Parts: sequence; structure tokens; C-alpha cells
Amino acid sequence: MRIGGGDISDLFNFLRGYVGVKASGGFPERFLNLCSRGNIPYWDVCCTNGTVFMRTTPEGYKKMRRCAKKAGMRMKTVKKSGLPFWLFKNRVHAGLAVGALCFVLITAALSGRIWTVSVTGCETVPQEDIIEAVGRLGVCPGMRKKQIDTHSVAEEAMSALPEVSWLSVNISGCSAIIDVREGVGRTVKKDDSPCDIVAAEDGQIQTLEVFGGTAVQEQNSAVLKGDTVISGIVENRDGGMSLRRASGYVTALTKHAFSTESRPLPSRKISGIKSRYTLLFFSLKVPLGARTDADFTENRFLTLGGAKLPIGIRAERKYIFEPADAAADDLADLIALEAHFYKAADGLRDMLTMSRTTKERRSNGRAIFSSEYGCLQNIGEERRLEAGE
Repeated sequence: MRIGGGDISDLFNFLRGYVGVKASGGFPERFLNLCSRGNIPYWDVCCTNGTVFMRTTPEGYKKMRRCAKKAGMRMKTVKKSGLPFWLFKNRVHAGLAVGALCFVLITAALSGRIWTVSVTGCETVPQEDIIEAVGRLGVCPGMRKKQIDTHSVAEEAMSALPEVSWLSVNISGCSAIIDVREGVGRTVKKDDSPCDIVAAEDGQIQTLEVFGGTAVQEQNSAVLKGDTVISGIVENRDGGMSLRRASGYVTALTKHAFSTESRPLPSRKISGIKSRYTLLFFSLKVPLGARTDADFTENRFLTLGGAKLPIGIRAERKYIFEPADAAADDLADLIALEAHFYKAADGLRDMLTMSRTTKERRSNGRAIFSSEYGCLQNIGEERRLEAGE
């Protein structure tokens, strides 16, 4: 009995497995006839120089051995293929298959629940406030999607958030998307009250551009903090004076000084770290170790397409200290110098540094670092003008 080829037949043969057989010697025609009489399935027969190549099922291979013996032929297995042989070959990796199956089942079970909550459209209202508001109404990771009444949640959330004029809750897949609009219909009054532009720092003016008002200072003029640079008092064509809102762009070379003193290093050092991890799965927390009084805690969550999933791990660390050796002065000075430059960079982050001088001196065995920076800075700031001025 022969089994014809075809896509369906190939798939069926792969699922039940098949054996490639080589039979040589004896009488090939008698061997094939005996197989057909015994209803032994075989296909893809090829006969070359008295040697027969064919494929059969694992059960058919066992029956063929009797037919080959009667026909005086020697049988040999050439290849074993199909799903049963592949599973047997990879039986040591059965845990992977079980894990994959569990993953599919868990994913299917959780597909009906909310995994992530995101907010779009907010500008001034913090996203955390919106997520907290809808979370109290049941829109949070782990909640079943069928239990969420999006219309009721939107109405109650708008009542709890007066800064939000419109809010909607949309369920997309396993994500809840909160779309908000702020301040719709409210008018913003433009501040046109008269004012001067004054110097915010002492310095020498480098750039002076007047957009509105009257320039009081000139380029390269030295100004002190609080001096008027652009006046809001404008002379009219008829010779009278009127108050306007001054505007312009003023930059000046300014000087800034910073000083940092080194400090003794701690008298103890870290000798070891005890860690404890906790598995976070939606609202479920599974500790993976003994409880410890943690000095440091960090939560790490899985992300998918930039969205944070409610699956992660919490790391808690407890530091073990022991007395430290005498600290070297050079190390303490190096730490102080690094902190000094960090402090200066933070204080000058909105300025362009033009020059810098740094000096070191020692007092009471400690290093003191002093730096003076010359910076190009926007020094213009508004000062309101009263009608009586």
C-alpha cells in the first residue's frame, strides 16, 4: 500500500513520524509485494542497483523486518524524522516546553485584565495625580476590563480633578489610556502692566536689544544689581510721558565665586551587602528571601514598546559596615574638588562660561578650593512700574 504525496500528507507524516529505510540484497520485487500484502505503508520508493530506498512509519518499519527476511534482504535505518523523534531527542529540554506552555496559559488568562495605565494630553496637571484619581475608581493594573465602566469613571474623575475640563477612558488591548484636556474655555489674561527691565546681577553689558520702552544704559556700560536698563517710561510725540511695558534682551559679563572645603572621610567602610528580592506581579508581592531592614530599595519593571508592565522585581539591599582605615588626605581633597566643580556647574547651568580661575589653600589641615567664573548671562528681569513713579 502506497501513500501519495501532497502537503496534507507531508504534514500528517511529520506529526506521526517516519523512518527512512535502505534495503539491499535478495529480491526487491518480492520484498515490496510482501509489504503491500501486509498493508504496510511506504512511499517515496527508489530502487538503484538492487538497493531499495523508501520511507515508512515507525510501526511499518517493525513489520517490514519480517518481509525483508522472507525476501532475503538486509534492512538498515537511514534517517528518523518527524515530531515524535524530535520530542524524544529534545526530552532533556522538557522544562522549556512546560515553561512555554505556562507562559501561553498565563498570557491568555491575563489578556482580560488591565496591564498598563497611561495618560495623554496633560500639560500642567501631573500624570501621577490623574493615574491616582482613576486608580481609586478601579482603573489600575490587574483589574478586569469587563468590570470597568469607562463612562462613569470619566465623570467621577473629572469631578475629582477641577483642573481637567474633559477626560475619557479608553481600553485598548490590555492598556487603559486616559485622554485629558486642560482649561478648555478658560481665558488667560495677558499681563500688560507697565514695567522696567532692570539688571538681575552686577556686570558689564554686552548685548542690549530694545523691543519696547526706552534704553537707559548702553553697550559696555557697567551696571549694578537693580539698575534700570530699559525704562517703561516713554515720551509721546506731544512731549508728554506715558507708561509702557518695557521689553528687550540684555546680556552682560558677570562674575560668580564658589568655595568648597574638604571633609574627613567616614570612619567606616562597607564590608558586605545583603540583598533580598521580591517578585512583583500586578498587586501580588512574593518575597524571595528573608526580611531585612533595607538601606536601599529599587523597583525594576519589564517594559514593552516603551510602556511599563506591572511585572517586575524589587531589590532591597542592606549594607554591612566595619571600621575604616585612616583616610588619605589626597582622596578627601579629590572628592572635595569634584564636588566643587559639580556645584559650580549646577549654579552656572544657564550661563556661558567665558573664563575661570581656581585656587587651593589649606586651613586646619583641610583643603579649600575657590573658583571665580566670568560668564555671559541674561541679566534682564522685569520690575513693575507704579503710576506714581
